[in-house]
Amino acid sequence: MKQEASLVRQLLVRLICRLRRSTKLFPLRQKDVFVRAWRDTLRTNAKLFNGLYAGLVRVGSGNAKTPQKALKEWYDRTRFKWEDGEITKLCEKSLCPVIERSNPDECASWAGLLLKAAEAAGLQREEEKHLVLNEQNANSYTEWNGKELYVGDTVEVMLPAWYQNGELIEQGICTLLTSGEE
Repeated sequence: MKQEASLVRQLLVRLICRLRRSTKLFPLRQKDVFVRAWRDTLRTNAKLFNGLYAGLVRVGSGNAKTPQKALKEWYDRTRFKWEDGEITKLCEKSLCPVIERSNPDECASWAGLLLKAAEAAGLQREEEKHLVLNEQNANSYTEWNGKELYVGDTVEVMLPAWYQNGELIEQGICTLLTSGEE
């Protein structure tokens, strides 16, 4: 009798452990679905979110004053474009509660997922901190103080430009260090 009770107890413990593991995995599955859905969406709609990628980086790194604002703008653009679409419904289940709670760590986590999806969709940001402008990147930047930029100028990148398959998606911001005419 004691052996049967012990065996039943062991089976219950195993079952409980499995249930706990499966409930811990659910959020990961939800996040995987989120990343895949956004990857597929951004492959053809990355320009719709122009102006938000640098904000997501700030949120993800913990440097945003109000991290939920970038996520809210992301959701607003999603809702405007795909009002009754699956991607909007996905955001309402996952992103909206995070926006409402305004927890900086949660916002950073979900911003990181959006950046992961963007990367998987082929978006890349300029990694160089200093650039000599050329024919390809001269129009990818705006000078912080409003100065004109020309091919040959040397600039310091403040916010990097974002590209997808070689096409400019989000213009960067820089400061002019030296003019190519000098």
